[in-house]
Amino acid sequence: MAPLPPAASPSAAANDDLECPHCGAPVVQWRCDGCGATFPRVLGVPFLGAFEPADALGLIEIVANAPNRGSLRLEPDTVARLDALCASYHAAPDKEAFRAAHAETQAWWFGHRYAEWRAVETLLEGLDIAGAAVLDIGAGQGFDAWRLALRGARVTALEFSPIVAEAGAQSFPELRWIGGFAHALPFRNASFDHVFINAALHHMRDLPATIAEALRVLRPGGCLITSGDPFRADTTGPALEFDVFDRHEAVLLGINEQIPPLSDFLLTIERNRAVLAPEIFTQVLHGGRSGSGPALEEWTAWDLDADAPMLKARAGSLAMRIRLTAPWPHPRALQREGVLPPATFVGWLRDPARAVAEIARIIPRAMLDTPSQARPRSSISSTAGASRDPPRRRAPPTGVRACSAAAAPSPDCDSRRAATSPRGSRCSSTPCLPARPRSAPTGPRSRPTSPPCRQASPSCSSSSGRGSRRISTPAASRSGCRLRAPRWAPG
Repeated sequence: MAPLPPAASPSAAANDDLECPHCGAPVVQWRCDGCGATFPRVLGVPFLGAFEPADALGLIEIVANAPNRGSLRLEPDTVARLDALCASYHAAPDKEAFRAAHAETQAWWFGHRYAEWRAVETLLEGLDIAGAAVLDIGAGQGFDAWRLALRGARVTALEFSPIVAEAGAQSFPELRWIGGFAHALPFRNASFDHVFINAALHHMRDLPATIAEALRVLRPGGCLITSGDPFRADTTGPALEFDVFDRHEAVLLGINEQIPPLSDFLLTIERNRAVLAPEIFTQVLHGGRSGSGPALEEWTAWDLDADAPMLKARAGSLAMRIRLTAPWPHPRALQREGVLPPATFVGWLRDPARAVAEIARIIPRAMLDTPSQARPRSSISSTAGASRDPPRRRAPPTGVRACSAAAAPSPDCDSRRAATSPRGSRCSSTPCLPARPRSAPTGPRSRPTSPPCRQASPSCSSSSGRGSRRISTPAASRSGCRLRAPRWAPG
């Protein structure tokens, strides 16, 4: 294992910055001093908060990936080794010759890993995080959090999925692991020098609230850094998402994916410009500057005020570095609708059919009964594997054709099993969909099952449901369980 700098040791990360997500009072010894709520460890990780009805799609994702629980751990040495490989590849004058000499660069996942490395290196330029208190939101199994710790940061890793947080805590016990929710962070104001959200922001069901909370816990002078997030044009309707995910194998197996409109990313920033100094980048911009040209595949900086209208009419892949120049002026968000204790939910995972049935009790009706613009579908049916025409599996490509944020969508991009990827189940890619129709078919992306391509596309969302009244998941179908829209709602 790579040695960890002393500043990043566990003793450097105390828990005196924790606050109750329900009432905002201090949390001492995992008990709220205000409302008295207690926060037990779930699969070895303290979890602050409870799942809400709007988390139903994320819960289905966890159920779908529960069978992979034993294979989610990462080897810490993998992080440093792959970063070194990416750095060598980046510096190589003849990249094709480098690939020929290094077999690992020919793996399907390498283009994705290299694009991610390049984004982080660019966004960290000029920032010294040694000794800094850093929060990694949506930490997955800890790949990015460990990278930051190797630079000397004191890292807190926040993760929504109990089984993924368990794997992260087992792989990287030197980090402080907290289970919780990005839209109601369990930390007091100004707790961190920097906040990172790598390839996870687009998974959040409330992007403006997540960004506001990330800025609330940031100290003035610090930066919120996000990367690897696909966005679609504001004028693009959600119906396109079903066109993407109907042939997206990972989503059909239970992955909760979305590509939000750009306005969802920028709303909080635009409303708080008085205390923010934002830098906006695209890693890919479909249609280029004109909107009708080839994709702009170079890392490009944009002026938010001048270029936002144009960017909101495009699709692409987004990165941001937002400096907080004064104390965040808004109060913390509180969790008001928590109905499902994480420990209870984890107990259901031994029986996937029962877990799906229990989740059906709290699914908001709006996720089931809102019609889409085309044939009736819902995000539930896509996430749960209810496509009428599931995609056929394809053999892995033989050449180096992995899609990444630095490459155009490739017809060879396909979903793979997480066990074959050094990144594991935390995927930071999105389904490929070119800005204009192409003759070749486009491929999918995944999150916990596999990460092929982080190509931004003009569509996808699973944060709000529409369409069909019947849910069918792989687990439920195998057990003969068919669930209809629940009549019960939390009272």
